[in-house]
Amino acid sequence: MKKRVSILISGVFLFAIVINGQCPDRDSLWKRLNFLRETKQLSLDEKLKELLHDDTLLVRCSYKKDSVYSFLLMRIGMIYYLRSDFLRAINYIQKAIDFNSANTTNGSVNHKENISNYFYLSIVYDSLNNVPKKIKALDDCIDLAIGLKASSDISCVRALYLKVEYLYNIGDYYNCINVAEICENAARAYGATGTPYDYLVAKSITSSCLGWHVLALLDLHNFQAAEELLTNKIDEYKEAGLENYLGLIYGQLAQVQLHKSNFDKALFYFDQELSCEHKLKNDFSYSSTLMNIGEEIYFKHLKDYNKTLTCYSKALEYIRRSKDLKATGSVDVLYIFGSIANVYIEKGNFDTAFAYFQRAFDQLGPGINETNFLSASVGKLNAYKKIFTCPVC
Repeated sequence: MKKRVSILISGVFLFAIVINGQCPDRDSLWKRLNFLRETKQLSLDEKLKELLHDDTLLVRCSYKKDSVYSFLLMRIGMIYYLRSDFLRAINYIQKAIDFNSANTTNGSVNHKENISNYFYLSIVYDSLNNVPKKIKALDDCIDLAIGLKASSDISCVRALYLKVEYLYNIGDYYNCINVAEICENAARAYGATGTPYDYLVAKSITSSCLGWHVLALLDLHNFQAAEELLTNKIDEYKEAGLENYLGLIYGQLAQVQLHKSNFDKALFYFDQELSCEHKLKNDFSYSSTLMNIGEEIYFKHLKDYNKTLTCYSKALEYIRRSKDLKATGSVDVLYIFGSIANVYIEKGNFDTAFAYFQRAFDQLGPGINETNFLSASVGKLNAYKKIFTCPVC
């Protein structure tokens, strides 16, 4: 408690100096910038007012501008971003980038900071739905990190991952695979030198990259390469003690077998996935796997509608008790009810199908039906929480 009080007192003291128009010294300003970044006791408006005042002071002062000034510009930009003032955010983050780029020979300026600055810039452009500028910022981030031999920087790792997603979504599968492999290696390097939390972040990114890698191989109809890649991962994960990720691998192997029309083998791998998720008590993933079994094996392939309904009903039970999801009103429950309704249509039981369709719409709100749903705005539809995603991703 004493330490916290002393920090607050020093912060207030520095704030008084700044307000009085004196030039802050470098170390005091650096500490204050870090304090403003971490504290939740000041509003964004209060932080912004102080930071903008600091910027004005530094312009007037005979202040030798260094990495502290770059940090100040970036913090102003990020507060504008948090206030959804994206154009001003871009302006200040770009100022920080330009300052660092223009002072590469200045030993007091850390050019490496632009790795994270470019990544932040891409996030702001994403908020504006400006895809070309977003991708350029990601490329600048990646190119700079590689040039500085810092590809394991977390901002570069995240930029690589976003690039993987982008390449897959535009259908550039070969480059998607190449960047996914680079991203996996960079994430591993990041996780190997950081904290236990960093390690978990790295494992999450590498596993997701593997998912995109497999998806790209499937879309290229390179099933053998996908199967070999995943089979090797099973041994790798077991040796590394990463049993928590085995369910994902088995689920991806099941998808490979579905693409090859090897339904018995797909069911075998789905069962392995269920076993892993049950052991981890991961109710959400267990529910998702049951939906995949019901839809891909029993509904589409075997036309066994009773077993399909059994899978869907059990999936509904698990999703509702999942601690990862507040199921009431979720689009995931809507999806399950809609799937059940489709089964009853195939069985010719249209009254029951209609009842389940209505239960599906009820998840969106009282009195919602297909007419309300189709007339809803895109923004409103995007606001509905959706958990069920591509089983390979």
